[in-house]
Amino acid sequence: MLITLEIAKESSIGNKILNSNIDLLSPKHCFLSILLLQEKINPISKWKHYLEILPKLYINFPVFYKAEEMKELEGSPFLDQIKQKTMDIRSDYDSIIKAIPEFNKFTFEEFMEMRMVVSSRIFSIKVAGRKTDCLAPLADMLNHKRPRQTQWYFSDDIKSFVIKATQDIESDEQVVIIYLDL
Repeated sequence: MLITLEIAKESSIGNKILNSNIDLLSPKHCFLSILLLQEKINPISKWKHYLEILPKLYINFPVFYKAEEMKELEGSPFLDQIKQKTMDIRSDYDSIIKAIPEFNKFTFEEFMEMRMVVSSRIFSIKVAGRKTDCLAPLADMLNHKRPRQTQWYFSDDIKSFVIKATQDIESDEQVVIIYLDL
């Protein structure tokens, strides 16, 4: 079951965002993050099992680095990129809270965690000739590795996300994907 951008926009908060004309810096990531946050607190969510296997800690994402880790990056342009990314996520969060006060039931840290989930797992696909973005549970658990061993796409014929081997894969070999579709 794919979690598409269209499903996210149809969620209660997603719909309110669309109707409020908020100018988000990263709209597709925000919509999908918001849906995940809503579904995480929904006891009958159809994505419950997927949400349960997501990471519990996000310390490997630079936006969550502690002061000592940030100190090691002093002098690096990467430090400025981390700070800018955090400010951009904060800006989107604050814009959503301002337009939809009920969203304050989710903390900034929870929102940032879901943004990292989405940004590290999002797939761009075409469904019926229309480009969209989605989360593809289980497919997003595969590791990234070059050279290409598989290709992924959405099949309109079978209405499913497909990962297809582009070469022989030994039975004891890990199946990997390239997250950026080339």
